[in-house]
Amino acid sequence: MAYNPNNPIWHVLYCVTQKPELTKSEWIDPNWMRDKRLIILMNFINKQEEAGDMNYVELRSRLDLAHPDLLSLDEWELIINGNLMDIKQFGSWVKALRRSYYRDQMKAAAKAYADNPSESNLDTMMQTAQDSMSNDGDVNETTMAELAQDMDKRLDTHRDDGIKTYAPINTAFGGGLMPGRLITVGARPGVGKSAFAINLILKALEKQPKISVDLFSLEMTNAQNYNRLISSYLGLEGRLMISLTLHYLTSKRAMYARQGRF
Repeated sequence: MAYNPNNPIWHVLYCVTQKPELTKSEWIDPNWMRDKRLIILMNFINKQEEAGDMNYVELRSRLDLAHPDLLSLDEWELIINGNLMDIKQFGSWVKALRRSYYRDQMKAAAKAYADNPSESNLDTMMQTAQDSMSNDGDVNETTMAELAQDMDKRLDTHRDDGIKTYAPINTAFGGGLMPGRLITVGARPGVGKSAFAINLILKALEKQPKISVDLFSLEMTNAQNYNRLISSYLGLEGRLMISLTLHYLTSKRAMYARQGRF
């Protein structure tokens, strides 16, 4: 791999070869290195159980035994001639490396789908996007004392922000449908997932008339969703709604025929 001082790979490698114990505080996926030999190097460092007691000289010695001539002397020079400030900015370099890797993965997946818009390429692109989002961002650890303090504060200033629907659901979710949660309902076709969701919407609107709900469907049309909402609201079975709709259309047709408009 050609050396580029702006490439976070070299900065991260400098940090982990100078202080291998850094890999215990920040996970680095070897694949982020892209180059096959650098992937082997990163994978080797990740597997060192005694990284905290290891320095650069011992790391090189172990690596040479496990993977002789993995890197040339010139490549080692590129790695070790870093800046001591890099170690203080290790977390930032890892974040830049992670984002750079997933950005390139997204570009490749998007190009593959543009060249061949197949289902397989679409699935790959969507999975890559999902992986990118799930691996983006920092994880901030919280101490037990901070968690206890936060719990005391929430108990003293309790607010019930959950959207109320049915009593069992309110209980199961600790007070209703809470913000910041994604709830997935899975079942076989025809079991009643959409009907269940519509009933939740109606119950939520009944309990909290001022809220607004957005309903998106990839299977049913707006008319079908509307009919389901009306039938649920009126307590009618779906087949009766179809009968009422046909009766309404038939009546309209007869009226237009009498008026000479049909």
